[in-house]
Amino acid sequence: MIETQEKIIGDCTFMVTQMTALRAVKMQARLLKLLGPSFATIISASDKASPDSCLPQAVSLLADKLDEKSFENLVVDLMQGVRKNGVEMTRLDIDMHFAGNLNQLFLLLQFILEVNFSDFFLEGGIIADLIKSSKNVQVQPDLKKT
Repeated sequence: MIETQEKIIGDCTFMVTQMTALRAVKMQARLLKLLGPSFATIISASDKASPDSCLPQAVSLLADKLDEKSFENLVVDLMQGVRKNGVEMTRLDIDMHFAGNLNQLFLLLQFILEVNFSDFFLEGGIIADLIKSSKNVQVQPDLKKT
């Protein structure tokens, strides 16, 4: 069932309505294409003594996938149906409200992702299971020496 959740960010109340299932699946595919390689790099390094060492590679992978037009379209698509103080935000509203305050925009985007995809990170969720299994994978020695 589709739910709406509210959160105060800055001095505004934002209401986020969950995406329909098929819209969420399409969005998830876009997010995986964009964030997947970077996310995988960070997860695979989470067991190492210095996981921070993977950040340059993760950022590089993200930069290779990211261009300004597709990122702008992703932000606008994620914001569909978001209401600020009870009024649905348009592209122009997004542009003007968050001018000079991109941190607030990113906090709202984080909330949108939580509302729509948080179950993937919960115990028993797909992402939680992937992280758990990646930590249990042991590297097998290469027995074929040539």
